Amino acid sequence: MNYEVTYAALQADPVGFWEGAARDIDRFEPARSVFNRALGVYGRWFDGAVPKVIVLAFSGIAPGWIVAYKPLLDEAISVANATPEACLILQR
Repeated sequence: MNYEVTYAALQADPVGFWEGAARDIDRFEPARSVFNRALGVYGRWFDGAVPKVIVLAFSGIAPGWIVAYKPLLDEAISVANATPEACLILQR
């Protein structure tokens, strides 16, 4: 499947597209729903899924300033409902 076909499938049926993707994700407990529409445009994808690993790759440099991604990740984990087993951070 190439990019154009994948993007067209996503555009045609976003929920169906992510339901198919969710079946291939390894997890301890199946997701209860793919997308919670009640949360609006930023509704949580894969409701009930618990992440095993977070992979973060970044350069950390933006024009004129350095982005401190590690503290942002730490804060995101601290406010999340679930905690990953591990984080892999690659600073390029």
